[in-house]
Amino acid sequence: MRPGLYRMFYPLKKSEERKWAEIVQLPEQDYLSHLREKVEQFDCRQENNGDTVSWFGKAGNLELMLFRIPDPGNLSAVRAVYDAIADSNCPMAYAFVNQRGDNIAAWDVFQLSRLSYLCHCNRFFGPGSDCGD
Repeated sequence: MRPGLYRMFYPLKKSEERKWAEIVQLPEQDYLSHLREKVEQFDCRQENNGDTVSWFGKAGNLELMLFRIPDPGNLSAVRAVYDAIADSNCPMAYAFVNQRGDNIAAWDVFQLSRLSYLCHCNRFFGPGSDCGD
């Protein structure tokens, strides 16, 4: 596991938090396009399979999975994150979860790995946010 991937979302400057908040709110194709730009910074390649984005290293090994959950009330979407990780034996994943009850433009970022079941690592406040400044 690359240290850069492990610390991808914490700590971040406020400007980086806002940029990620904008990215996770984009329509799917734009969201995936922005992730492709990020994957190049880590010298990986990206594959998309439904709501799952997987990043693979040069040797073809799965390094990271990313999930976006716009509605945390959809428990099947939440469960799908754990199922995808279990099926893949991925070393680490991040889930972006929209916190609609708190603020429509607030997204929590959770890290999941073999060592952590669910670790809150950041919260992004994006455009339209009324808090987080």
